[in-house]
Amino acid sequence: MKRIFLVYTVDRSDAFDQVARSHEAWEADVGLWFVNSGDSLSRLYHALKRALKPTQTFLVAPLPERPKFKNLSAGSLAWIIARIPK
Repeated sequence: MKRIFLVYTVDRSDAFDQVARSHEAWEADVGLWFVNSGDSLSRLYHALKRALKPTQTFLVAPLPERPKFKNLSAGSLAWIIARIPK
């Protein structure tokens, strides 16, 4: 079963295309991504950590329900609504 994860990276924000090639992902803001993955939290975290090699703040967290947010990139809400049922 796939889940949505929130990924935040400070120094590898330019690497979104790299992540999007291997995962269904959405760039919500610079360095802030939604990733749709069937991997466990640990597996996704370590896969992204190996691929991105971040040296600063790096976060991967599951989103069990639709988050509330404002001023993210156009289409972010539609992307989330399509993947996280109400």
